[in-house]
Amino acid sequence: MLTNTKIQRLKIPLTIERHLDSYGLYLELTKSGSRIWRYRYKNCTGSWTMKALGSYPKTSIEKARKLRDEFAMVVEYKSVLFKDAASEWLEYKGYTSLKNKQLVQHRI
Repeated sequence: MLTNTKIQRLKIPLTIERHLDSYGLYLELTKSGSRIWRYRYKNCTGSWTMKALGSYPKTSIEKARKLRDEFAMVVEYKSVLFKDAASEWLEYKGYTSLKNKQLVQHRI
């Protein structure tokens, strides 16, 4: 895990460098000297994606970790497919007859 001291000791790289903090949170250093917090996650299609969370020191380590946790919950929520959620809703509402299910699922 990264600390403020470790981050301040990092040298400006010749190419982009990423330093892992924890659970997909990275500090990205560029050759221009900027330090950007990024969160790496798998999206609903299964491919890896990175989301920028802010720049260091404007966004502190604690705030970046909090943003990562909040964004992870959003990603988890979005990964539920609409068809699955609709099927659960149909069962909850009592559309148990085959004809009703087929009619509503056809519209989904």
